[in-house]
Amino acid sequence: MKTYSIISLLSLVICITSLIAPHADAAEPKAPHGGKLIPIEGGHIEVVIIKDGKVTIHRYDAKLQAIEAEIDFLQLIAQTSDGAVNLEFAKQEGKGSLYQSAQTLPEGDGYPLVLRVRLTPDSQFQNTRFVYKTYICGGCDLQEYACTCEGH
Repeated sequence: MKTYSIISLLSLVICITSLIAPHADAAEPKAPHGGKLIPIEGGHIEVVIIKDGKVTIHRYDAKLQAIEAEIDFLQLIAQTSDGAVNLEFAKQEGKGSLYQSAQTLPEGDGYPLVLRVRLTPDSQFQNTRFVYKTYICGGCDLQEYACTCEGH
């Protein structure tokens, strides 16, 4: 009976500790420019939708330090009810790892976006889907498309 009580008490302590202790991996890290941080081979890409509706892309290593390396292919596809809109990107000379779209996103929000990335001509395409939502998340104060809260 005494062994059963000790085991029960130990189990209870472990459960309470796991609920109270902070979780380092409970939320995604925040992107340096407040955009959507997407893991890719060898690091991350950040998708930032700027006020004029254009999109900027930043490339980082695993520690979120900017990388000056070229990206072979970069495309963002907005899948609206009116059809797909393809945004293509050009590297901004003299601005490090910054790429910017020539086109703007379609009006409105709530539609899926597909990011297609190929880092080198020999590498595989990496496709990532997320929904473009512009309202501000109450948990992380970012636009919902870039929310870092667990479960979003």
